[in-house]
Amino acid sequence: MDTKKHPIPEFITLNKLGDPTLVRVRQSQKAKRIAIRDTP
Repeated sequence: MDTKKHPIPEFITLNKLGDPTLVRVRQSQKAKRIAIRDTP
């Protein structure tokens, strides 16, 4: 089993209704799920 972790990108781009949105990626050691939130 491969236990190497993949590097986490600093930003990703999401397409919301065809408009690209830049999103900052933040990793938590405690997190068991992910959440995507739209912030101004």
